[in-house]
Amino acid sequence: MGSVAPARLVHLLLALFAGSGASSFIAPSSLSAQRRETVFSHPVLKGRSRTRGPCMLAALPRTTGEMVGALRTSVQAALQARKSRIRVDMPPGFDFGVEGQSKRSEGGVAEIVRSDRQLARLFLGMFEGTGLVPLIVFSSSEQLKAAKKIWGATEAKVALLAGEAAESTPGKKKLMSKSKRKPSGGGGFGAPSSSAAGEAPKAMASVPASTEVLFVVAPGGAQLLAVQAFCQSQGSDRLVVLLNARCIEQEDKVDDDQRAFFDDEFETVVAFDTNPARLRSGDDEIPKDPIVLWRGFPAEWVLARKPKLGPPSVLLKSDEKPALADIRKAVDQAQQARDGGVLDAVTSLFKGSLSA
Repeated sequence: MGSVAPARLVHLLLALFAGSGASSFIAPSSLSAQRRETVFSHPVLKGRSRTRGPCMLAALPRTTGEMVGALRTSVQAALQARKSRIRVDMPPGFDFGVEGQSKRSEGGVAEIVRSDRQLARLFLGMFEGTGLVPLIVFSSSEQLKAAKKIWGATEAKVALLAGEAAESTPGKKKLMSKSKRKPSGGGGFGAPSSSAAGEAPKAMASVPASTEVLFVVAPGGAQLLAVQAFCQSQGSDRLVVLLNARCIEQEDKVDDDQRAFFDDEFETVVAFDTNPARLRSGDDEIPKDPIVLWRGFPAEWVLARKPKLGPPSVLLKSDEKPALADIRKAVDQAQQARDGGVLDAVTSLFKGSLSA
């Protein structure tokens, strides 16, 4: 899976890790105490059970610093493998600590938006000082304004990508063939800023054809249509990175054909899914211990359970992303084994007391 980039682009991108770009990426050793906290202290991942799992250890990042390190090493490995279509999926609302102390009072949606912006800033740091100018696109003017205000001056171009299709009507916007597709507008990297202070930023309907490196932050259905058109028209010599493209899994945002395109075209380089079984709050079958689906390229996909005490235990490993049915089956089996272990222990206790 994932497109193969020509050697020209790969050589440019590998400079990120051989030259000044590597040092500009925030290193785990420089993290604040807050960012060195354990990954599983995140509210989504806090376990409630004190039961230990099997001794098999899953290769999961244990701290926020290790998570950031995994991003860098996995992206580097993907570029060395000449992957030019990359996808990164992190837990909604995960605090990378890039913007200082998190305000937990912000609420769920605000924390998710903040986390998406922090992830984009981490990737932007990989390209600083390399001479490459990424285009970072957001799906709302509020996200764009916040990023510009917090980041200040950057070497990248930060813009609003609206696309031409309404997000509420997936599948109605049909992609044109290469021969009929109009040249993209937007002005490219050298275009002067067209929005004065206080004005709403102008939205691009398509990705400029001159873009060589594209970061797409938390896109909606309309943005994904524009990204798909760009990928199909420009080929694999452009690097495209999807950051937290959660709507790909949402049936009301993306149709089956479009989902198949992104599944086939893009390589998931880093994934940390905290609800891989897609269970909803209140479901009886929700496990008491957090379940995580993890992948750091080029390693396998790992489905793991994290008890409150003890290391993570592997429930499933796969070279390809496990299907939802396989994930739910593995989770159910693990839950049954866990509950059965407690029952067996209680039964043995009573048997011992009766024999005495």
